[in-house]
Amino acid sequence: MSQPTNAFWREVMDFLPGLTLLFRIDEQEIAHLMFVTDAIRNELGFAPEEYVLASEDPGTVVSADLDRLIETIAQLSHGNEISSSPACSLTDRTGQKVSYVFDFRLFRTKSARHNLISVTLFPQGTIADKSTSSSAEPQAEDTLFVAESPIFKDVLERIDMLSKQEHHVLIRGERSVGKKVLAEKLARKAAVLKGNQQVWMLDVREHNDSSPKSARLFAGIDPDDPQDSILDDIDKDLQLVIIEIGAMRLADQKDLLNLVARRQQAGRSTRIVATSSESMEELVHQGKVDAAMLYRMSFMSVFIPPLRERTEDVLAAGLQYAGRLSRALGGAMPLVSENVLRKILSGGLPRNFATLFDAVRAVLLGGTGSATSAGMKGGIGGKGVAGDAFFVVGSPQSFDLVAADYLRTVLKYTEGKVYGSDGAAALLKMKPTTLQSKLKKLGVR
Repeated sequence: MSQPTNAFWREVMDFLPGLTLLFRIDEQEIAHLMFVTDAIRNELGFAPEEYVLASEDPGTVVSADLDRLIETIAQLSHGNEISSSPACSLTDRTGQKVSYVFDFRLFRTKSARHNLISVTLFPQGTIADKSTSSSAEPQAEDTLFVAESPIFKDVLERIDMLSKQEHHVLIRGERSVGKKVLAEKLARKAAVLKGNQQVWMLDVREHNDSSPKSARLFAGIDPDDPQDSILDDIDKDLQLVIIEIGAMRLADQKDLLNLVARRQQAGRSTRIVATSSESMEELVHQGKVDAAMLYRMSFMSVFIPPLRERTEDVLAAGLQYAGRLSRALGGAMPLVSENVLRKILSGGLPRNFATLFDAVRAVLLGGTGSATSAGMKGGIGGKGVAGDAFFVVGSPQSFDLVAADYLRTVLKYTEGKVYGSDGAAALLKMKPTTLQSKLKKLGVR
């Protein structure tokens, strides 16, 4: 059998889901990045060939990132404990850290002389400099980009369109529908597409809670100098993400307008991506936002529908969150059915994702198993039994039956598809071969 060519490997990489890296291990047991899927363009802003070349230069941040990734894989491969959700961070073209959880496989083909490592990375939805412990409870933001409902797909298309434009944007919606995550997604994608831009995440509520009322939000090194501002120290075009703009003090709003104008005169653009539960017009009417902010900035508005209007997203997000929580707790399988999620949905989800995840936690963790304890109307079962498919903690006899029922629910949701980014294995964050083995063992067809 002939040796696979580079063209062969490039073609294979085109069929792999999401962001996948392929490494070759040489005789000195040093890993070399061979190929990366085209998803690297949207994820980090690099062309695949450019990223591979940068990985071979010891002086680049790409090389440093991948060295840490390979070191983590080496520790996982040779250690006694294997993390179910290993984490890493990679640096995008703008210099920002992007956090991932990843899955990897060491293998060798019959025709290859060297060992190979494939690494598939899944965005965590948040940007962080620290890795996430596999034992920590998964965060709500990890599942906010589930887009199965037509209405939310339209929202993401609009977010994608706005990331390519220059308009200031207001993302609004009820509590815990994902405004912050979508605002960051828009800003970071815009920064990658435009190049050489910086993203600054600013949560006004955190500033208000931790600072005296007299403290300027955009103060520079000298807080007593009204002309000194941290924005003046940013010498790049800026994507400024303001969480809950309605909580910003009026004096800080006027300060921001002046700073944006000053940066514009210096040849540096400032694009604002803000979030709020209310429209700019409503905020102005309530006296929370200066009218100049509304008329001078001309915000484009994006409304995120509440979860009660997105049944498909509730089912997908609930299944994913249940799976991640189960693995974080050391469980073998996520055990919550579509019937349970529909009962949770029937309660109205007053706090959207917060209510959904509270209810899923209540189910998985046992106790009363009641949705009432998670802030829902009514209940979803008693004594840890939710609907017709909930595994009662401490009742191992029922595990196979419940696991089989759950897998049937997932397969029904994916229309029987196991492989691919929209298949059951991806939904469960399992290797397709592992899932096939479980299906066979449990007699699920």
